[in-house]
Amino acid sequence: MKAHTNSVAFTKITLRLAETARPFAKSHFRTSSNVEGKADSSPVTETEQTAEKSVKTISYVTCPKHSIL
Repeated sequence: MKAHTNSVAFTKITLRLAETARPFAKSHFRTSSNVEGKADSSPVTETEQTAEKSVKTISYVTCPKHSIL
C-alpha cells in the first residue's frame, strides 16, 4: 500500500512541476529566444533556464531530501 501512496504523491508532484513550467514554455513557443551553451556545449534557451529554476524550486520545497534534479 505504501508504494501506491508514494506513486500517487509523486504523480501529483510531477503534474505540479509540469503545470509550473507550462506558462514559460507556452509563452515562448515558436518565438526567438536567447540561446546559450551549457557546460557540455549543448544549446539551452533562456525560457528553458527559467522553467528549470521554477521546477527545481518546487522540487526542493516539496521533496527536499529527494534528488529529482
